[in-house]
Amino acid sequence: MLKSYKCLSPEGRVYISKDVLFNEQRFPYPSLFSNTKSINPNPTPTVYTSPSHVTLHLPTQTINSPTQHQDIPTPTQDTPSQSPVFCPAPLTTVYHTPGPPSPPTPPPSTSTSFNSVTSFPPIQTSNASQHIFSPSPTDESIHVSPSPSPQPLPTKKPHVPHHMLTRSKTKNNPTVLVTHIEPTSVKQALQSSHWVTAMKEEYDALLRNNTWTLVAPPAHKQPIGCKWVFRVKENPDGTIHKYKARLVAKGFHQQAGSDFTETFSPVVKPVTVRTVLTMAVSNKWPIQQIDVNNGFLNGILEEEVYMQQPHGFEASDKTLVCKLNKALYGLKQAPRAWFDRLKAALIGYGFKASKCDPSLFMIKTGTLHLIILVYVDDIIITGSSLHHIQQLISKLN
Repeated sequence: MLKSYKCLSPEGRVYISKDVLFNEQRFPYPSLFSNTKSINPNPTPTVYTSPSHVTLHLPTQTINSPTQHQDIPTPTQDTPSQSPVFCPAPLTTVYHTPGPPSPPTPPPSTSTSFNSVTSFPPIQTSNASQHIFSPSPTDESIHVSPSPSPQPLPTKKPHVPHHMLTRSKTKNNPTVLVTHIEPTSVKQALQSSHWVTAMKEEYDALLRNNTWTLVAPPAHKQPIGCKWVFRVKENPDGTIHKYKARLVAKGFHQQAGSDFTETFSPVVKPVTVRTVLTMAVSNKWPIQQIDVNNGFLNGILEEEVYMQQPHGFEASDKTLVCKLNKALYGLKQAPRAWFDRLKAALIGYGFKASKCDPSLFMIKTGTLHLIILVYVDDIIITGSSLHHIQQLISKLN
């Protein structure tokens, strides 16, 4: 089980890596985000719903004056406690809350000096209802023109603390270049000589195998369709090994009870494979593995299945259809037909199928002991005699 660490970068991206260096002497995030300031261009007033005192702190003001101290007269005009307070911050909303005036609070006296800073004490208002910087108790609305919004401070790009080479760092965005184009239709394939040769080889192999017989279309059955599938077989170094064209029947056109009955094909159980391989290793038996080429094409059909002629290789009489004698890839009963054909051949050679696993075949005569495991078209052969194993492979060919 692989273990890795999930790392968070200052940009907010998450990386998963197994090669992580822990530096407990450095904590980059406090230094990266200590200078970050968030500025709200449209501040909204704070609303208090509890019946408590509301304290409003006015910003400090710096007043430049001559070297002499001057006393500024204090206004003697009575001002209600709920008089409007105008802050230097931009106001874009008109607030109006009528209510009874509170007892007047005399404003504090202010003295200015050279480069002195004068701060106003907080204004306290008591009210049992909501207060939102309410203006005068009259019903007149006060409109304040908004001041220009402050420009956002430029944010410094955070430094990446790790040394991992990522695609975002190296700007490496690889692209897939398709060098071998596989045709998707017969019309495209016929334009290339390589695919024409591959189609002809497949067609000739099917004729040599006696896969079908051209007959008149039956009245009681509907022939199924077929199509060509094209694949480029490549070598490990990426070069082309061969152009492969395969004729596939459209099994989804088949009707149960008419074109097919049984479709189940047994395969060897994993526990059987482990047991047989353990026996082979313990007894030092040779082990051979073979892959049957075009195994499904060797299955003999028991049902009557009719198919249309393959595209590009129609006979002169295009009204004829193919009556399938052997299975094709794509038929629903193709795996079962292949297994029945292989089982009959192995029983003819003297093997017996196991009752606990139908895909296990054994033969034992004196000191000779051979075991065969079948998984679709992959076969494992082991036994006490390498000579008899090679003879069996020759018979299967």
